[in-house]
Amino acid sequence: MDETKTRARPDFRIRPWLSSDLFPMTDLVARAFAADRTWGARRNLTEIAITGMIAASPDFDPDLALVAETPDGHPLGLALWLASPMRLRGRRLLSANLAPLAVEPGFEGCGIGSELMRASHEALAAKGVSLAFLYGHEGYYPRFGYRKGMFGTVGIVPDFDTGARGPSPKLRPPRPGDETALLSLWEDCHGEVDLALEPEQGFYPWMAWTPSTQALVLEEEGEVRAYARFANIAPLGAFGGEVETRATRVHLFLAADAGSAAALLAALGGGKDLDLPLHPQSRAATRLFPAGFKAVSERGGYAMICPLPGGPDEDRKAVLEYCDGVESGRLAPGLICLPSTFDLE
Repeated sequence: MDETKTRARPDFRIRPWLSSDLFPMTDLVARAFAADRTWGARRNLTEIAITGMIAASPDFDPDLALVAETPDGHPLGLALWLASPMRLRGRRLLSANLAPLAVEPGFEGCGIGSELMRASHEALAAKGVSLAFLYGHEGYYPRFGYRKGMFGTVGIVPDFDTGARGPSPKLRPPRPGDETALLSLWEDCHGEVDLALEPEQGFYPWMAWTPSTQALVLEEEGEVRAYARFANIAPLGAFGGEVETRATRVHLFLAADAGSAAALLAALGGGKDLDLPLHPQSRAATRLFPAGFKAVSERGGYAMICPLPGGPDEDRKAVLEYCDGVESGRLAPGLICLPSTFDLE
């Protein structure tokens, strides 16, 4: 989203999301992304599914989905936020992710996006949000207080011998009832990591929902011992079936111990080039891969955070401590593992 050209400002108002907004806002997002040429012509619009997925999320708050419309109700823009508990500097605070900001084609440069951003920050702060984050245009969002390069590509590449495999583990898709065990694994692997987003409520966040993405649980003696959600080299059919399991990108990796981690990595076709989303400075990385690993830590200018005045003073101080520390190089960037809603393969 980039408003670099100035056009006549239309009359519009900003209001919270209504139950009747799902189709018109999804359609607006589709038109906006189809018209955007920032990264070239678009051949698919997987992002438009995010609007409906967020609206169906148990964490969806209509007060944090702001619609710009003309006085007669014609939609002009949308700023859609998903608020999530986050771990930061040893605290549990409320964060929010912008996904997406969209303006009706032909009305870019009229200040609609800017007004939506300002109204969003007020609404977020009123809800107790201390940190807003996004992946976006480096020339646009800093004007609203966003600090660039606050996170990026962070993980590990384990030292792993693909030939040293034990018995084939029992792998299966997640099942209802796995949630408690999976949350416990998440806590052990990510609970201490800066920017760790707590998993959404319910069962569906643990499932994969695109054909090219899979979610697998490693089970040993009836216990959930490891889990991965990953982009696979070959897509599944609409009703399942058998395909080769070989991960090309891992979105979330959890394991109870080194043996379970090695077994799951082997099952994913793991090798020296597969990055795992585990923070290289976390105790989990060392515990799960004691033979060692290569650390990956690359900040991206597109990966931005804006400190907000919501929440307790201690939360706001933690956000500033993190941003200042990463900017100065004193702190390593944290690791954000987005929920399955954002799996766009």
